Amino acid sequence: RLLFASTQCTMVLLLNLCDELLILICDMMQTRAFSQTCQRTWNLLQKRHGRYCVLGGKAVAAALLRPSVTMLTLSLEIRGVGPEGIEALASLKTASALQTLSLDLRGNDVGDDGLEALAGLWDCLRLQTLALKLAACGLGPAGATCLASLALAASLHALTLDLDNNDL
Repeated sequence: RLLFASTQCTMVLLLNLCDELLILICDMMQTRAFSQTCQRTWNLLQKRHGRYCVLGGKAVAAALLRPSVTMLTLSLEIRGVGPEGIEALASLKTASALQTLSLDLRGNDVGDDGLEALAGLWDCLRLQTLALKLAACGLGPAGATCLASLALAASLHALTLDLDNNDL
């Protein structure tokens, strides 16, 4: 009973916060879980942060329909996709509010051509944090050159790369 009472008290305190503060808390947490606490937070915070696991090349395009133009954080884990599916990811550059992007493409046949197709993402005006998991993706010297162009991304403040098991 004490735990339930404590949870209720926390919820009441939470719901007394102004919308701007709820948005700041949600954006600090960078997860959609906070938007699912009650109807008010659902209406206010839905589609700000998303995480999707995509299996197969055809599912990539369908998954890209989910992110909204107001999404700030997007995490995609993609398995079983080749260069054509990777090229579909380039459309993420139209998500104008996107600030944090995590792409887990480990073990996919991305190749240098697929990575060059993703290079348009570097031009997202608000993208501040980028995590690319590209282990065992068939990257070579041209892929390394493409990744070096990340240094020119003006808004990028944090970059995480996983490039294990490639011929760089």
